Amino acid sequence: MTVRSPTALVLAACALGLIFATATAAAPNPPTNLPRSAKPVQQGAVAHFTISARDANGGTAPQLWLQITLPAADPLVSAQATVGMTCANTTPTLLDCTQDVLFGPGTAATVALSLRASVTGQIPIAATVQYAYPDPVPANNSTSAADAVVPGCTVPKVVGLSVKQATRLITHAHCRLIRATFVPTRSTSLVGRVVSQLPRAGVHLIPDGGVRIVAGRRAQR
Repeated sequence: MTVRSPTALVLAACALGLIFATATAAAPNPPTNLPRSAKPVQQGAVAHFTISARDANGGTAPQLWLQITLPAADPLVSAQATVGMTCANTTPTLLDCTQDVLFGPGTAATVALSLRASVTGQIPIAATVQYAYPDPVPANNSTSAADAVVPGCTVPKVVGLSVKQATRLITHAHCRLIRATFVPTRSTSLVGRVVSQLPRAGVHLIPDGGVRIVAGRRAQR
């Protein structure tokens, strides 16, 4: 957008386009070509997304508006925008970001998002950009991406369980028992029971993360 006089506005070739990137996939080119991330996000971990609205031509884009649709199941951890852009949650699943003007050519308004991957499957994000005047190239003003989310290992509490029960519970939690150590005990109630574990219950590990347990065995007399 070029100002010719105080009363005349002339639309220049100001074409906005969205570029989408994730922490595990490079920004696609063209903007609408969005490959799935090479590395899936583990359940419980934080996924990072970057959305950039870029001015592809020489005009300026006044009253820029970027709307990001967030997944309902994956809570927003943080959102950070470039200087001059403000963002607010209008609903739990919509993030509206505005900027007074985007100066071309090649300038960009960028929002960095962090979301917690709460459920397995996918963590989808979509975005749409527009400004005060019709965009001469609207085809690349909307984009979306979906990172795969795989079950992570959330270490269960196994202290007090039998070794067999603990092994089953660890496997069910997408973890792996990598060592079971037996220590002598004079307490009959602790024989064959887990007396300690590492890591502690509730710790998030990568899928198939390793867990160690210590169990009691009957002391020799």
